[in-house]
Amino acid sequence: MKNIIPSFSSGKWSVWAAFENKKPVSTISDTELTLMANAYSDAGKWVCTFDVTPGMDYNFSFDIKTERIEYQRSCVRAMAVWQDDTGEMLRCDYAINEEKLDKNTFRMSKHITAPKIDARYKKDAVQVTVELLLWNTDNGKATFFNPVFEETDPVVHRKVKVATTYINPYVDDAKTYEDRVAKILRTADNAGALSPDIIAFSEFIATRELRMSKPEASQTIPGPLTNLLSEKARKYNCYIMFNMAEEENGFYYNTSVLIDRQGNIAGKYRKVHLTYRECLTGTTPGRDYPVFETDFGKIGFAICFDHFFPESVRQLTLNGAEIIFVSTAGDGYMQSTARAQDNGVPMVISCVNHAKASPWPQSRIVGADGVIIAGTMDDCGAAVATLDLDDPFIAFWFSVGSAYSVKHDNYMAEARPDTYLK
Repeated sequence: MKNIIPSFSSGKWSVWAAFENKKPVSTISDTELTLMANAYSDAGKWVCTFDVTPGMDYNFSFDIKTERIEYQRSCVRAMAVWQDDTGEMLRCDYAINEEKLDKNTFRMSKHITAPKIDARYKKDAVQVTVELLLWNTDNGKATFFNPVFEETDPVVHRKVKVATTYINPYVDDAKTYEDRVAKILRTADNAGALSPDIIAFSEFIATRELRMSKPEASQTIPGPLTNLLSEKARKYNCYIMFNMAEEENGFYYNTSVLIDRQGNIAGKYRKVHLTYRECLTGTTPGRDYPVFETDFGKIGFAICFDHFFPESVRQLTLNGAEIIFVSTAGDGYMQSTARAQDNGVPMVISCVNHAKASPWPQSRIVGADGVIIAGTMDDCGAAVATLDLDDPFIAFWFSVGSAYSVKHDNYMAEARPDTYLK
């Protein structure tokens, strides 16, 4: 594929800053561009404009080496600004995908389709301006090299059918552990009949309200309960996310486990934000926010109280999660929609209780725009929705001015972790 970005020696690159006395120090050579701040208020960018084909797919990437910059994503960015034939902006796209090459060098990239006339865009994009930015640093330096802007094949959209479930633990047919397991397996069958890629269950649904001691309620992973669920995963050729009380080496955890389509344990997440009550029962908290690679994309888990804290879902998103599954007892109906909008990612909520003020079913699927797509409150019920992981939530006039942009990418690029939790 042909790389159409002008070379650094083409004479088409220039430095822009709002104020001359706030412009970073810049250098240019045949192989690299640099920007260096002399003060925290310095902010500027290298820019270059060239022609593109409307509707064409492009791979956009830059290698960037940083010096004296702790949080590179807060200080150094690469953006493609698509424009019509009058120079008006249509959309702005960050090269948001990050690959670390060595300690201080990383590659920022993005597969982007040039805007063309459709229901959203009134005119075609016929040119693009590549912007390489430096700001939010006292004396940091960024070196940009290996520029790529090349035509590529259209992206193959990853469409995933997700299923959330609801099981009522308060009714007569759920009073013993054996009854409960039977309901779980029946619910897995009901959901599996809908041909999902993944089935999600609510928090501690195997033992909730059974008044079992922690040792009685807890199992190892793998163990008897996960073995039964593994059979269902194989039968329906789907992933299963199941939350349970876990015991390992004498320690107890609130754990969500991922079982893959072959019935293997693919990973597990241990609840980080324990409630005060959980702490007093001897539960050990988790320490991190793993993201799991599946055959349809990257997913992350949160458990109940976790998603009441914006930081947990933000960290999962920063770690690459494209869908976040929440096993919960409490109905954080406002939190689930807020977290989706906060990060521009879909949320799959599998809940037990129903908040009186909530207008939605307690188990529900929330789009990246915060809109409820599907839900269920039927005992042993399942709700499904198909999510397109390559059709992100695009908003107008969101940070970038009079143009469209991807909310998820803006949040990831414009967050300021250097200012948090000091």
